[in-house]
Amino acid sequence: MSKRLRKKNLTMVPGPRGSSPMVKRDYAEWKTFVSLWERSNLIRSFVWSQESADEASLFAQFLIRVQRFFEVDSCFIALHLEGGKVVKAAVPDGLLDQLPVDFVNRSLDLVANSRIPIIWNELHDTPEFHTVVVSPLSPAVGQPMGFLMLGHSRPRHFTKAELFVLQALAGEVSWAVRELRSKHRYRKLLSAASVELKDSLNTVLGECSHLRELEGYVLMPNHDRKLASIEKNAHETLRTTRSFLDATLIDNGQFNLPREHIDLVEVVNETLLSCRGKAKDAGLELETQYGGELPREYWTDPARFRQVLRNLANHAIEVSERGPVLIHVRQNSDFVEFTVKVAESRAVDFESEPSGDEASCGHLSGDFIHDRLGTLRENVELLNGHLHIVKRPGDGIEFGMCLPQA
Repeated sequence: MSKRLRKKNLTMVPGPRGSSPMVKRDYAEWKTFVSLWERSNLIRSFVWSQESADEASLFAQFLIRVQRFFEVDSCFIALHLEGGKVVKAAVPDGLLDQLPVDFVNRSLDLVANSRIPIIWNELHDTPEFHTVVVSPLSPAVGQPMGFLMLGHSRPRHFTKAELFVLQALAGEVSWAVRELRSKHRYRKLLSAASVELKDSLNTVLGECSHLRELEGYVLMPNHDRKLASIEKNAHETLRTTRSFLDATLIDNGQFNLPREHIDLVEVVNETLLSCRGKAKDAGLELETQYGGELPREYWTDPARFRQVLRNLANHAIEVSERGPVLIHVRQNSDFVEFTVKVAESRAVDFESEPSGDEASCGHLSGDFIHDRLGTLRENVELLNGHLHIVKRPGDGIEFGMCLPQA
């Protein structure tokens, strides 16, 4: 074999695994990236768990962490709002005065069609910004809604791993901004709905009062009873609305329900009066039974308690095909249980049929029934209770509501 051939053959034989400098370099770069990414999880965790009131508060805390993480001299962030307004934040505080007048507009133009960080060399003449990196704040669709800038007073080389992490963090804060805006829109919607609902209920109460004050107009006994029921329900709904949509509680993300002691049996009987009239109109009979050892006084939100009890009874009446509709109130361990038994139901379909003699829980179908039960379940959970539906073969359906005693 000629020397030329031997040399050619030798160059074609790969060396031992791991001996390639390229492999070692790639492994070192990957190890560096993983370490950098894991350290950036602290910033990412802050973004995920933050409860800032507005964008400026979020940016102030975010930039402090970013500056420390990348070890740069300055950080700046700008966010476009509706109407041409811009939210700005910078670290250190005096940075805003050092930036060129048109810096924000020029930076937005620079990242207008970009989804990755860009090294900007136009500010080399400014001592404070020898090295500048601009990363876009990306929206769900469309052009960037702002940018994040890192500045350094000395020449600084940003590795691919650092630029990748910077882009990821800019994406995280963009997501947080969108979530924050969504919460603000939701709160405005709740506030508007609250005002409309309160206005409507006050109009109903005004019309009821007007009917009572009409000169020479005498209400029939059954009309007077129904009018009193309308007034009572409207007042209770107003109290529930104020409890549920109070702006301060919404901002704090909590529902601090007003609680007080009530006479349990008295309030249940009083609440179900209107339901008995509805059952009678439907040709049904609504009965109430009380178990022994019930607490005389019960600690709860009176308005919401009346609402969930009335809704539970009304729903049972609406789906009942024949009576009686029985409501059983009893103590069950640490709960007070309200069970409504329907002998035979209509417009009810369970997803799964029970087998044998065992009781099985199911879910009612139909948009109306689903929405009604969903709202009822949410209100019961606000009282720290739970709702359950049980179907027994040949023994009708039970709607159960368990509320804690304390």
